[in-house]
Amino acid sequence: MNGPVDVFTSTGIRVPDVAVVDGKAVRRAVERDERAYQGVDLLLVVEVVSRESAGERTDRYEKPSEYAKAGIPQYWVVDLEPKPNITVWTLAPGHGVYRRVERVFAGDLLEVRAPVELAIDPAVLLSV
Repeated sequence: MNGPVDVFTSTGIRVPDVAVVDGKAVRRAVERDERAYQGVDLLLVVEVVSRESAGERTDRYEKPSEYAKAGIPQYWVVDLEPKPNITVWTLAPGHGVYRRVERVFAGDLLEVRAPVELAIDPAVLLSV
């Protein structure tokens, strides 16, 4: 695949749109000249959904299942239609599946402290 961050999953390599990787894992990968990470190396993956595209089903159903089984603690879905929103999913301990913890639409503020401190109004995703 050769994306900016490749992730090993049970079905092969996946390439998230955005990823937050543990710093120690990044240093090890650079030392070994590796491009792909194990799920435990990632703290968060984000997919931007393209409505009615071939990838929409993959981003909504296949990738979350694979990322959860790989042990990635958080999975976010960014959806720009019909109104920009971000859905935050976290790994249910011991179950290998995600549970939805928050969904924030344009005009409201998503605030998280981990894996990175962030406050964002999804409306800015359409700002140019």
